[in-house]
Amino acid sequence: MEELRSVPDADLALTQLGRFLDAAHARAQIYAVLQEHRPILQLLTRILGTSRFLGEILIREPLLFEQLTYASWVEERVEEVAVFRHRLEEAVAGGTGPAPGSAALSPGGAFADWNP
Repeated sequence: MEELRSVPDADLALTQLGRFLDAAHARAQIYAVLQEHRPILQLLTRILGTSRFLGEILIREPLLFEQLTYASWVEERVEEVAVFRHRLEEAVAGGTGPAPGSAALSPGGAFADWNP
């Protein structure tokens, strides 16, 4: 599997992937999704090959991975962040902080690491 070359611990990824698939009880469906959507496979192998802790969480609750990759949930979060950024820009524009659209509020600026 090509994706294993990019993870810190390929053995851990394989071990946890097997356990994850066993726990999911829908192997055929998961195989189909992973085969059709390489970015999802890359995300899963990255999580499982990087963190034993996060892998154990996904193994205990396999539906959490579906929630991580569920498109409408992601779109809602992106919209929430956009609304937050807009409100923050409005609030800052009324004060003495940086102007809307300034580097502090742009991607890579002071709020780049903020994750609601």
